[in-house]
Amino acid sequence: MSQLEDIAKALRQIATQIEELSAPTKAAPATPQIEPATVVTLECVRASLTKLASAKGATYVKALLADYKASKLSDLPPTSYVDVLFAAEKELGND
Repeated sequence: MSQLEDIAKALRQIATQIEELSAPTKAAPATPQIEPATVVTLECVRASLTKLASAKGATYVKALLADYKASKLSDLPPTSYVDVLFAAEKELGND
């Protein structure tokens, strides 16, 4: 009977190996796609602030610009374009 037990053990090992080989392998995590940087221009900010002025009024836009120490759009430093754009889009519900 030991010969039959050895055969059964070998068959179990083969079955285990087949299961391991046929099991779906874990795929390597996908590397995130890096999108090209988007340049926010004065025109982009102007367009967004125009929409905001139509929705909430010019006073609201002036207050937003004042938060960034600008009395008018041309006084806004380029380093603040992204922040102002995000703030305007958030107020418009486009966040």
